[in-house]
Amino acid sequence: MAYCPGYKWGQTDSHVIITVDVNEEFVKQHDFTPEGNILVEGEVPGKGMFTIQLDLFGDIKVTLCKVQFKARSMQIKLTKQTLGVKWQSLQKPHVPKPAQEKPDFDFLSK
Repeated sequence: MAYCPGYKWGQTDSHVIITVDVNEEFVKQHDFTPEGNILVEGEVPGKGMFTIQLDLFGDIKVTLCKVQFKARSMQIKLTKQTLGVKWQSLQKPHVPKPAQEKPDFDFLSK
Protein backbone atom coordinates (compact mmCIF):
# COMPACT_ATOMS: atom_id res chain seq x y z
CA MET A 1 0.00 0.00 0.00
CA ALA A 2 1.34 3.43 -0.92
CA TYR A 3 2.14 6.04 1.70
CA CYS A 4 -0.07 9.12 1.98
CA PRO A 5 0.53 11.80 4.63
CA GLY A 6 -2.37 12.97 6.72
CA TYR A 7 -4.03 16.26 5.98
CA LYS A 8 -6.74 18.38 7.49
CA TRP A 9 -9.01 21.02 6.05
CA GLY A 10 -11.19 23.85 7.23
CA GLN A 11 -12.91 26.85 5.74
CA THR A 12 -13.93 30.44 6.25
CA ASP A 13 -16.45 32.38 4.18
CA SER A 14 -13.76 33.18 1.62
CA HIS A 15 -11.10 30.47 1.89
CA VAL A 16 -10.46 26.75 2.20
CA ILE A 17 -7.30 25.86 4.11
CA ILE A 18 -5.62 22.48 3.64
CA THR A 19 -2.72 21.53 5.92
CA VAL A 20 -0.61 18.57 4.79
CA ASP A 21 1.55 16.88 7.45
CA VAL A 22 4.82 16.83 5.53
CA ASN A 23 8.04 18.88 5.71
CA GLU A 24 8.94 21.30 2.91
CA GLU A 25 11.98 19.33 1.77
CA PHE A 26 9.79 16.29 1.06
CA VAL A 27 7.38 18.09 -1.30
CA LYS A 28 8.55 17.81 -4.92
CA GLN A 29 5.66 19.65 -6.60
CA HIS A 30 2.23 21.11 -6.00
CA ASP A 31 -0.34 22.43 -8.44
CA PHE A 32 -3.96 23.57 -8.52
CA THR A 33 -6.49 24.44 -11.24
CA PRO A 34 -9.48 26.84 -11.27
CA GLU A 35 -11.81 23.82 -11.45
CA GLY A 36 -10.57 22.73 -8.02
CA ASN A 37 -8.08 19.99 -8.83
CA ILE A 38 -5.21 19.83 -6.36
CA LEU A 39 -2.03 17.81 -6.73
CA VAL A 40 0.75 17.45 -4.14
CA GLU A 41 3.61 15.02 -4.80
CA GLY A 42 6.75 14.16 -2.91
CA GLU A 43 8.78 11.55 -1.12
CA VAL A 44 9.30 10.97 2.60
CA PRO A 45 12.46 9.01 3.51
CA GLY A 46 11.63 5.64 5.00
CA LYS A 47 7.98 5.88 3.93
CA GLY A 48 8.18 6.35 0.18
CA MET A 49 6.65 8.42 -2.58
CA PHE A 50 3.25 10.02 -2.09
CA THR A 51 0.61 11.69 -4.23
CA ILE A 52 -2.38 13.60 -2.94
CA GLN A 53 -4.98 14.32 -5.62
CA LEU A 54 -8.11 16.20 -4.64
CA ASP A 55 -11.21 17.06 -6.67
CA LEU A 56 -12.50 19.98 -4.62
CA PHE A 57 -16.15 20.61 -3.81
CA GLY A 58 -16.07 24.02 -5.54
CA ASP A 59 -14.07 26.20 -7.89
CA ILE A 60 -11.16 28.34 -6.69
CA LYS A 61 -9.38 31.54 -7.75
CA VAL A 62 -5.93 30.15 -8.58
CA THR A 63 -4.21 33.54 -8.81
CA LEU A 64 -5.15 34.29 -5.18
CA CYS A 65 -4.12 30.91 -3.74
CA LYS A 66 -1.06 30.69 -1.49
CA VAL A 67 1.23 27.94 -0.24
CA GLN A 68 3.12 28.38 3.01
CA PHE A 69 5.52 25.94 4.60
CA LYS A 70 5.45 25.78 8.37
CA ALA A 71 7.59 23.83 10.87
CA ARG A 72 6.33 20.36 9.88
CA SER A 73 3.57 21.04 7.43
CA MET A 74 2.51 22.59 4.16
CA GLN A 75 -0.48 24.93 4.31
CA ILE A 76 -2.48 25.62 1.14
CA LYS A 77 -4.83 28.61 1.36
CA LEU A 78 -7.34 28.50 -1.47
CA THR A 79 -9.64 31.41 -2.31
CA LYS A 80 -13.18 30.26 -3.09
CA GLN A 81 -14.60 31.32 -6.44
CA THR A 82 -17.97 32.01 -4.80
CA LEU A 83 -17.45 33.82 -1.51
CA GLY A 84 -19.82 33.15 1.37
CA VAL A 85 -20.77 29.63 0.22
CA LYS A 86 -20.10 26.90 2.76
CA TRP A 87 -18.64 23.74 1.25
CA GLN A 88 -20.35 20.58 2.51
CA SER A 89 -17.12 18.60 2.16
CA LEU A 90 -13.59 19.10 0.89
CA GLN A 91 -14.17 17.07 -2.25
CA LYS A 92 -17.10 16.57 -4.61
CA PRO A 93 -19.86 14.23 -3.33
CA HIS A 94 -18.88 11.34 -5.65
CA VAL A 95 -15.32 11.20 -4.24
CA PRO A 96 -14.94 8.88 -1.22
CA LYS A 97 -13.39 10.53 1.83
CA PRO A 98 -9.86 9.15 2.42
CA ALA A 99 -8.85 7.98 5.89
CA GLN A 100 -6.05 10.59 5.91
CA GLU A 101 -8.55 13.49 5.64
CA LYS A 102 -9.53 15.15 8.92
CA PRO A 103 -11.39 18.35 9.82
CA ASP A 104 -9.36 21.38 10.92
CA PHE A 105 -11.27 23.02 13.74
CA ASP A 106 -8.96 26.05 13.66
CA PHE A 107 -10.75 27.22 10.51
CA LEU A 108 -14.51 27.27 10.84
CA SER A 109 -17.09 29.26 8.91
CA LYS A 110 -18.79 31.88 11.01
